[in-house]
Amino acid sequence: MKCVYAAVVVGTSLIRNAYSDGFISAEYRDMVSKALSRDISVDSVLAKLALGSNLLNALTDYISIKGKSCCAELATLYSIKDLVNQQVRSELFSTDSGVAELAMKALASSISKSNVAELVGYARIKLFGGGDLGSGLLHLLNTMGKSLINEVSMGCDAYVGMSGGIKPEAVMASMVAWLVGAKLVYVSEDGKPLIFPRLPLGFRGDALEALCMVKNGLNPSGDVVNELVDAGLLVRDGGLRVVEWVGKLLELNNMCISQRGMH
Repeated sequence: MKCVYAAVVVGTSLIRNAYSDGFISAEYRDMVSKALSRDISVDSVLAKLALGSNLLNALTDYISIKGKSCCAELATLYSIKDLVNQQVRSELFSTDSGVAELAMKALASSISKSNVAELVGYARIKLFGGGDLGSGLLHLLNTMGKSLINEVSMGCDAYVGMSGGIKPEAVMASMVAWLVGAKLVYVSEDGKPLIFPRLPLGFRGDALEALCMVKNGLNPSGDVVNELVDAGLLVRDGGLRVVEWVGKLLELNNMCISQRGMH
């Protein structure tokens, strides 16, 4: 039986639902309300509470009571398990906020005690540490992308679970999933899963050759260089260089090995 791996990006779904259902005690309600309104002044406090607190315990109790209806992330895991009809290996990846990290820790604790999936790890992704899409993609590839590539290379079917809403992290995770050969899973509000196809995305031959040449310190010529600069994959700054997240993708997939010895 083919192995199945699911990377699930954790947002604020769990915290929002627990707050709405009255599972957040008066001690924490104001702080959580601020966090859900993107008030970064409480971010570091919530990150510390994720290490162990009454709030964390209340969230795990909420998950135990509500089951898969507690949040989009757990609903996604149940949907993947039902779809493939076998045990799923899963990793959780929180966005870079204290409230998302808190949700991830509560979900990790609950999943470890359940039979919905085999939890093999969890990590916080520094999506916006550099303040731009490229930095976010680099961090995403270094964490979730690396795990996805490893699982795909071992012959596993890989899925990326996204919570609802069009957000920067959803766009970035979609790009990484398609570039490394994973399927995207979206679970609607009525609990029905939508599986996006695994798209055969990649660099065409001349583009890959040019990228690898630049990465190896060589200078390609021709219109393809201008195309790659216009596409945001190469940068001219006193010379040519490969954008960091593109270089990381080339490394993780060993995409430049076939180019060696050609020049």
